[in-house]
Amino acid sequence: MRSNELLQIDKKDMQVKRIWTFAVSNGKRENNRYFLNADVIDDNTILALFHSKSKHRFEIWKITRTGNSFKVKEAATTDGDLISNSSQVQSFTYNVAHKCYYIAFNDYLFKIDVKGNLVNYYHFNAKREVEGLASYKSKIYIAMNKRAEVFDSNMAKQPQEQALKK
Repeated sequence: MRSNELLQIDKKDMQVKRIWTFAVSNGKRENNRYFLNADVIDDNTILALFHSKSKHRFEIWKITRTGNSFKVKEAATTDGDLISNSSQVQSFTYNVAHKCYYIAFNDYLFKIDVKGNLVNYYHFNAKREVEGLASYKSKIYIAMNKRAEVFDSNMAKQPQEQALKK
């Protein structure tokens, strides 16, 4: 049985203040979801990404904390693996302003709506992988590996090759 651990760190001394352990399942207990990518939305809400290899889809779970208890709900599922070469997800984030998810693999970025439908995808020809994603207001920030660079985008509707800038 797999479980997830969440740590609360005290900002004053950077010490672990609290540790929670919780399990998320979509059916039987042996089918617990173990999350490798998540986005903290606020003090009580986390969105977490799980790849179901057997069902060929990604599941996005909303985890809400009230005190020391957690409530989980499957928020969205994709129809398919998104990428065919079995690459691991590099990063995941939710954009509150546009109400959509972003999933990054190597040099691909997928935009997913709140129901799990593919809205668009972007390909970088930078010969580097995505290391992290973050969003704030209407922008998404993409950290690339090797040379430390962060790209941002204004997410306006524009040609795909102009959507991302340094």
